[in-house]
Amino acid sequence: MVFMGKDDMVIMALPVKTLFSLYPLFEGFQADDAFDFESHIIKHHLYGRRGDLEIDATHKHPIPYVLIVNSQKGLVYAYQRSSNKTEAHESRLHGKWSWGVGGHVEQVDGVDKNPIRFCLEREVDEEVQINGNISSISLLGYINNSDPVGLVHFGILYLLETDAVEVSPADKEMKQGKFMCLSELEEICVSPDCTVEAWSQIALDPLKRYFASLQH
Repeated sequence: MVFMGKDDMVIMALPVKTLFSLYPLFEGFQADDAFDFESHIIKHHLYGRRGDLEIDATHKHPIPYVLIVNSQKGLVYAYQRSSNKTEAHESRLHGKWSWGVGGHVEQVDGVDKNPIRFCLEREVDEEVQINGNISSISLLGYINNSDPVGLVHFGILYLLETDAVEVSPADKEMKQGKFMCLSELEEICVSPDCTVEAWSQIALDPLKRYFASLQH
């Protein structure tokens, strides 16, 4: 059996000019009702070698990025990425805290009519152990930023609702992980001992708004 290195993986991408051909370039978070980027990406995507695309700022890779929550308990799954180079695939995220689970859409995900959602479900299955039922997966919006990681990636932010009271890491890329409340996430964001990845910082406000909407 031949094992493919991460650089040789074939992943989904599309030119930046195509991604933003019908909606203006934005920085940060954009709600899902502004423009249907998900359908736009599915219609116009291409596939290429990851190693080449990671250094090509003319293209972006769509990344499904899902927040796992138990809204009845006010809990959000958060984890710290491994600092071990052999365990964490994205070196620019080593050791950082996150509350988004996801990864690159691979060519093998294209067997489904919506390869982005197919990838999302595959990544959740591979990366975490959810000890409960999944009631829904909904689209919250999109994340775009221009830091070294965001320059070549485009986030599609989802929210997964579960009745589980325990979620744990199933992947060595996660050093530690568990359900936390919003106030604990806020404490991590301001702690001098913690570094939170940019997408999770951006996702925190829409996550707060989601929880607030359930109170009405």
